[in-house]
Amino acid sequence: MRRLTVCFLSVAFFVSAQTSTKRPEFAVASVKPSPAGGPATPEMVRPTPDGFSMQRVTLLTCLKWAYHIQGPYISGPAFLKEGRFDIQAKAAGPASIDDLRLMLQELLAQRFKVTAHWEDREIKGFALGVAKNGPKLTESPGDSKGGITRRGTAFIGNHVPMSMLANMLSSLAEFPVVDRTGIKGYYDFSVDVAEYVAQSSKSSLFPGVPTAGSQPPFMDTSRSSIDANDFEETGLFNVALQAKLGLRLDVQKIPASILIVDRAEKTPTEN
Repeated sequence: MRRLTVCFLSVAFFVSAQTSTKRPEFAVASVKPSPAGGPATPEMVRPTPDGFSMQRVTLLTCLKWAYHIQGPYISGPAFLKEGRFDIQAKAAGPASIDDLRLMLQELLAQRFKVTAHWEDREIKGFALGVAKNGPKLTESPGDSKGGITRRGTAFIGNHVPMSMLANMLSSLAEFPVVDRTGIKGYYDFSVDVAEYVAQSSKSSLFPGVPTAGSQPPFMDTSRSSIDANDFEETGLFNVALQAKLGLRLDVQKIPASILIVDRAEKTPTEN
């Protein structure tokens, strides 16, 4: 019993010490609603060596950047996705990206009155695995990571591990995707999902399609129009991955740490 009590006190002290640590702050910061009636430009986040510039960002985007997580890992009121804001912030001197994230957390707490906590939950996600007939991948020699480039409806991978492909898919639809392929190494690939519209039954990229022999409309790449339907068994991305790469996506419950937004204000306090 004594050992359990000591252990509990040690954990309690550790949590208290972590939560009481003061986050760094920006030296100057401006938070304003984005001008109304302007062009529908995409969100922009541009870090600098001593701060960052954000344009037309939602509060949800700010939280994602501040806590370095994706949308499905945040739970909060619907208005987190609604308002648009322009934010300019500078630190007292050069700051790392990690420090800038902590400073943004503090800025959101001050200006939007954000309070939040973490909870462990199981949420809907997808497992990236090997399709029935095996992988169709071209191995790329070397051991340094490359990257994935998006060109319209095409995705070109250069020297990419399967974990990076899973992360890319996760960021597209903002649903967690975990690598369960068991495939090691690095690979090159090119997939144009537009080629597989007529074979899929679900596509949020091309509303109203597929119709056999039809031409898919142009995809607006200035916004993310991809959702979980594209990853379902007969969804566009699942069909394309199986046909081109010999991979597939399966729906699974994914254990995850979720940021629960307990409180936030729609309108920031004045600068």
